[in-house]
Amino acid sequence: MINAAQTGTSSKDVFIPIPDATQRSALYTLHYNRLFRLPKSLIRFSLPLEEINRSPYDADMEDQDFITLYNNGVKGDDLKVSLDDFEYVMSEYEKLQGFANSDSLKVC
Repeated sequence: MINAAQTGTSSKDVFIPIPDATQRSALYTLHYNRLFRLPKSLIRFSLPLEEINRSPYDADMEDQDFITLYNNGVKGDDLKVSLDDFEYVMSEYEKLQGFANSDSLKVC
């Protein structure tokens, strides 16, 4: 980039050519012939049902191995734990311990 001091001229003598964008072209009115109106409703985003009901705790492989080991040792289907139930219990436990979610943990 060259400034006016490097060219040996005053800053009033330096001219940078740019196209004139102040006038409308004939094609503009062909494509954009109406005024913009704000829509009645804004774009909305909704999460899938799985994401809404999902626990903030994310079980890893060690948790899954524990659940498998626990479920294999339990007699009766009523005492078996699903992955979703485990994640819910762990997220509630973390809340009681003062962790808002796993993202708030700082690794030193």
